[in-house]
Amino acid sequence: MMNLENMTLADLEILIANHLVEFYILIIWTMLWTAFALWKAVKNNHKIWFILILISNTVGIFEIIYLLLDRYKVVKKQKVGALDKLVKKFR
Repeated sequence: MMNLENMTLADLEILIANHLVEFYILIIWTMLWTAFALWKAVKNNHKIWFILILISNTVGIFEIIYLLLDRYKVVKKQKVGALDKLVKKFR
């Protein structure tokens, strides 16, 4: 196990070379989640979320949180809208 405090650039190159497939999978994973979250932020006109997602690099975690929060808001609005329609029917 490498000591991260004393890691040099050469050690990092060796680490990446030894785990090249995992490194590429991580890059693709991050790019996909970031692209999808940025697209949703633009679509929903969430400027602050767009900027936060654009400048952060959290390996998709922050992006997934945004997408889950956005989905929760959409589902909640749909349920409230359906309930309002049901209430108006019985008035």
